[in-house]
Amino acid sequence: MREFNFRKPNGREEGLCTVDVSDDRGQRIIFNMQKEEDQWKIVQTQLPPWIIQMENKLHELIDEELKNA
Repeated sequence: MREFNFRKPNGREEGLCTVDVSDDRGQRIIFNMQKEEDQWKIVQTQLPPWIIQMENKLHELIDEELKNA
């Protein structure tokens, strides 16, 4: 179970979201996701495989957070 934190810049980059999460050693991993054709996609490619594999789930979580905001 991991805690993902989402942050959307105010007024800038409408389709951009910053995500941060801790790895197994407690180090923070910070990356961006960008909205492309109604899908949130990971921008960086040098990320651990477990983050890349969660891209679809992260898309769902970001959409849910934005709807509740």
